[in-house]
Amino acid sequence: MPIAREPDKTQPDLLREFAQFARARERSVYKARSSRKRRSDKPATSETEAAKSVLVDKAVIVQPNSIKEYKIALRKGQLVSIHARADYPITVELISRTEILKTEKRELKTIETERSRSEVKTANIKYQAKRHGTWVVHIHNEQRKLPLEVGVMISVE
Repeated sequence: MPIAREPDKTQPDLLREFAQFARARERSVYKARSSRKRRSDKPATSETEAAKSVLVDKAVIVQPNSIKEYKIALRKGQLVSIHARADYPITVELISRTEILKTEKRELKTIETERSRSEVKTANIKYQAKRHGTWVVHIHNEQRKLPLEVGVMISVE
């Protein structure tokens, strides 16, 4: 069966046009595939996950009968998440800096905490700030003899 061709074009001209068409088609397919890859490489996250920032994510050693302290600056409406895990019970407290200053000035023995978890191996605390300010996270090791390795993650949304 003979190939239908235009009368004024020679076979080399037709082959050249076909090769150009094939290269253009190949480029467009390649671009489409690579753009699909780029889109799939990006993790599918919601706006809330994208706005989440991790302040602390590490394992720390807390000596017996001592405290590890972290300071957090929050704006009104921000949500802080505190996750702490240890092999033995620990106490985790979230305290307003204002409460600490009041306690120091009045020489009180107890501090009013915003949130706390006492004597647990895994502590998960979430708190939404009602005002701008600074908060302090205390991690207590109340063991008498053993230093503890505590995994701590603090994030703000």
